[in-house]
Amino acid sequence: MKVRQYIDDLFRYIGTYETNFSAFDFGAFQQTYNGIRALFGALQEYRDQAVETDYILLDFIHKAPLKASDLRELTVQTLVTWFEMEVDVDNRSNQAYSYVRGLREVRQDVPYIEEQLLPKLFRAGALNNSFQLHSFFLIELSNFMNAYGRPLAVDLTPEQFEAKGDAHRIMELCRRRLQLGDSLLSDRSTLEFHLQRVGFFERWSRTNKLVEMYLETWDYRTKPGTFLQRVQKALVDALGKFKGLFRSYRYTALMFGQRRPAYVATVLLIVVWIAVGFLVPALWSGYSDSKLQDLNQRLTTVRGR
Repeated sequence: MKVRQYIDDLFRYIGTYETNFSAFDFGAFQQTYNGIRALFGALQEYRDQAVETDYILLDFIHKAPLKASDLRELTVQTLVTWFEMEVDVDNRSNQAYSYVRGLREVRQDVPYIEEQLLPKLFRAGALNNSFQLHSFFLIELSNFMNAYGRPLAVDLTPEQFEAKGDAHRIMELCRRRLQLGDSLLSDRSTLEFHLQRVGFFERWSRTNKLVEMYLETWDYRTKPGTFLQRVQKALVDALGKFKGLFRSYRYTALMFGQRRPAYVATVLLIVVWIAVGFLVPALWSGYSDSKLQDLNQRLTTVRGR
């Protein structure tokens, strides 16, 4: 196995991140990291190579302070913790893990991830604001928590979810997607369906840009369209309500009789939106024609000189 070459490449990418971020290649970093992780299963059987890999990791870790960058700390702590759980089956290949564990403020793996690594990942400006790196490590940590952390609370209530901080909410949603699938929004019994139905995702996304990016990536929140697209959607909704209101004479008479002020206001609002729907395109077209005429006049003047 070319473990040393893979590890050398990985730490070289980390060095590039620290010294020249514009030259950092996320794809190469991800591929190399995943390549090392893929070897861990085989190292359970090849114990001598496992011990050798452990010392190779320790040697590279010693070459620079762990806190030289957030990428270095996240990579080392995450990778070595996976190594300990998946490879060190006989306590012969735990030197790298013992060293990095000794640098932690919290020694146990699960509390360390929840109380130390996760907040660092969600710190403002973390990972040079690279959403690719951020998402990569969120998935790595979430996978570890699903495998070795507390069991996922499948029946988590909306109140329990909302009581968490932003970082733990996002990890909770990520863990659920990894363990339960990515179509949770279509299941009426899920936490995700309820949160979207009551508008929680929409409100939450407005409080934090990173949260907004995750919710949009997972399709838990629709991306806002252009002004004309929003006007068009509002008109379609309004016309639907308008048609529903007048679907029968008896229904219309009943609704106006029971809630006359509210429905008068509704009808007026619908009329206003219909007017806006006709006026906005007309005004925009007039504006465009005026600009085009001005440009033609200027062109004629320039040519006549």
